[in-house]
Amino acid sequence: MAKKPKEAAAEGEEDGKKKKPIKLILIVVVLAVVGVKMFVLKDPVQTPAQLAAAVKVKEQALYDQCAIANDLPTTGDIVIGGAKDATTETTTAHAKKAGAKEAGKELTKVKETTTTGAAEKATVAPVKPPEGPILPADQSVMVNLQDGNFLKLGIAVVLPAGAVAKVAKEEGLVAKATALALQAVARHNVEDLYSPDTRDKIQKELSFETCQETEAKIMSILFIEFTFQKV
Repeated sequence: MAKKPKEAAAEGEEDGKKKKPIKLILIVVVLAVVGVKMFVLKDPVQTPAQLAAAVKVKEQALYDQCAIANDLPTTGDIVIGGAKDATTETTTAHAKKAGAKEAGKELTKVKETTTTGAAEKATVAPVKPPEGPILPADQSVMVNLQDGNFLKLGIAVVLPAGAVAKVAKEEGLVAKATALALQAVARHNVEDLYSPDTRDKIQKELSFETCQETEAKIMSILFIEFTFQKV
């Protein structure tokens, strides 16, 4: 038997009244979730001390990455245990270049240890990062040395694994490395640069500096041409 219009309308109003509380509950739940995301889950504002600590961690990580790539002491190459019978070599100069001045005062590399009952040194060999493509400069450059003689210098840059040589070149990384190389070599004279040890030292320090200046977009620098021209 069909319901009368008045009865159907009454039932419809009653159903509507039952659905309203459900809608209100859903709205409240949605607003609560949004509120949690906006306030509870929102990243807390860092204090100046926390920001400074984060910067220091980043600087030390970059320092270690560049040091390992160029066979130089890292921030982990320190004397552990306080033994007094170890000969150490400070690496403050490199640490200052890394921006970690405080850490640089403590950075030391164990050169020699003895077994006289002193605390053992914790030595963990760092893993050298894999190298990427090698990108040579388009041409060699002439460097005016400190003694008035000249050096024809050609370099190539070693990029990190996964880097694209074309992109690195477009970003001007080779040009930047060349400029740093000119500054590093120009401070020396022919007699200094004749020594393989001196050239190796210059190359390592230059590679380390360039790695940090480019934030590890260049891992190291190779000398591919080194020709003297005396006047």
